[in-house]
Amino acid sequence: MIATLEKRPLWGIDAYVHYVVLGLSIFNLIFTTIAGISGEPIDFISIALSILGVVTFFLMNRNNKWGNVLFLIWVIPQLILWSKTTIQPFTSESIDLSQWLALPINITSDSLNEKTIISINTIAVGLLIIALFKLKHQIYQTTIYLTSIDLNEAIQLTAKIKKIYSFDNKQRALILNTQNNGQYYALVAEKSDKLRFDNFGRVYSIFEIHPDILQQEQIRISEFKKIFSAKAST
Repeated sequence: MIATLEKRPLWGIDAYVHYVVLGLSIFNLIFTTIAGISGEPIDFISIALSILGVVTFFLMNRNNKWGNVLFLIWVIPQLILWSKTTIQPFTSESIDLSQWLALPINITSDSLNEKTIISINTIAVGLLIIALFKLKHQIYQTTIYLTSIDLNEAIQLTAKIKKIYSFDNKQRALILNTQNNGQYYALVAEKSDKLRFDNFGRVYSIFEIHPDILQQEQIRISEFKKIFSAKAST
């Protein structure tokens, strides 16, 4: 049987996007402060969103799963920009929660006395795609706790997922970021588990595999060498 690497798209951009969140949030705080706060509610909401961005950065930097949720909340208000200008009498209103930088696509409604612009912030759209991707692939931030059950001396491990190989429609091998004598640990789990590991009576097989083999996109099941069985939790 052959195991095939489950590829993650976005070319690793998702691993560094929290620096973008931090940069945009700090620039917006600086820009808003220099430009002066008008006292309008939108200014205070924009500042609050920037503070949320800074908090999001620290949570994502610590691989805290709530960071991905806050990232999504931070992005959504930036998607749509709105402005309305009336000529007679002259009034101008706008809602713009973009964090310092926006690349809008404008939809304009124009009349003799009024001009309304609704804009889609393409930067926010791109960040939204990454935010949804990170939520979908949150399993890579899951901490797994393993306790051996068939060894003379119990082994307890704490690890995160490094890679995932799929055997078939039912099973996959989770390559853990923990090593033993130069070999990576691997846990074989049912896909139906969805990495919740909430069945405490279930026993999982723990294997070891050489790092050089993990450079391949396809691995034979014979390359995995079972070393013990364990119970797992998250």
